[in-house]
Amino acid sequence: MMMQTQESLKLTPIQFQPFCDWVTISQRHGLNSVKVINSGMVVYLDSDGNIEYYTEKHQVHEGSYDTRLMIRSDGCTVSVSGNVGVFGRHDNVFNYSFVDTIKKLNDLLVNDFELPPFTAGEDYFRQVRYRRSKELHLLRVWTGATLSRIDLTQNFALGSPELAEEYLHYLASLKPTRMRTQINGSSDTIETVNYGLTSKYRSGVVYNKAIEFAKRKVNELKRKEPYYLNLLNYLTDNGVLRYELRLRQRYLTQSGLRYLGAIMEYPKELDKVFTESASVVIRDTSLSSVNQLSRPAWLTYLRWTHGAKLPSNRTFYRHRSEILRTVGVDVASPYTPQSMDYARRHELSIKPAVIPSGYFLPRLEG
Repeated sequence: MMMQTQESLKLTPIQFQPFCDWVTISQRHGLNSVKVINSGMVVYLDSDGNIEYYTEKHQVHEGSYDTRLMIRSDGCTVSVSGNVGVFGRHDNVFNYSFVDTIKKLNDLLVNDFELPPFTAGEDYFRQVRYRRSKELHLLRVWTGATLSRIDLTQNFALGSPELAEEYLHYLASLKPTRMRTQINGSSDTIETVNYGLTSKYRSGVVYNKAIEFAKRKVNELKRKEPYYLNLLNYLTDNGVLRYELRLRQRYLTQSGLRYLGAIMEYPKELDKVFTESASVVIRDTSLSSVNQLSRPAWLTYLRWTHGAKLPSNRTFYRHRSEILRTVGVDVASPYTPQSMDYARRHELSIKPAVIPSGYFLPRLEG
């Protein structure tokens, strides 16, 4: 097997710079210190008819272009859930960074609802004892807002609708993590590839943004509104795929990202988390990348292509992860000539999608 020299490689790293597509955030204030906002209460009764507890329902705040946010304030705790960046805008094809999302949200709370903004608060350390440990540990916590869900996303241009479709088929053949893979669409037209959809920690999804946009904006496209037609053409012609990463409460807590103060102190940490996840599925597929494998992983790759016996489990999983991350093939699946068809046919260049001219994304003040 001929190997290219390291000097011959011309692989350009993909630049990951996600924007925020959803937040669920809350903050406690003094008792009866903030305005009450809800849409009624749900009361839970015991068998004797006594109130066990009650919860106040979120009020759905509607903006222009059929956008919504869920807001609730019980006089002490303020909570918001939704896609803040898209609120009052035409679409969510592009959006704001996490920091700008919080800035926009705080403007809405103060100006539209007369509620206090979400803040980082003060940090301090407290002692905790984890479930499987008898030792006490110091945990850094913050007095301000906490997050229970963050969705990060980025668009990538494949160059044509055909390449976008083919890349989704390629992803559908992989098992990039131990998370369960689910595929939406027919065998001929794959629209979405999900990773870890039922995970309590985090999940990812790659999908054809043009198809999703066309379904979401059916009425506007039927009316042939120029803005939406031009945007659909842009998504289709450039073969735009989107990768979304959903970070749930358990993951945010265990990774130290639950507190707004922690994120605002190191905002690039979210970019790092997104990059580590996205780089597994949004990546160069050139066969020349085989040359970047360590020699032990390269030997495992070579054995796989020849149907030879593979290493023991621990070594195999380590090599599998490196091969998948570097080459983009999954040696956990049996080798067939079709296994490498996609990589053989394409020296694929995946680029971050660029915001087209005329796109509506107002600049935030302050």
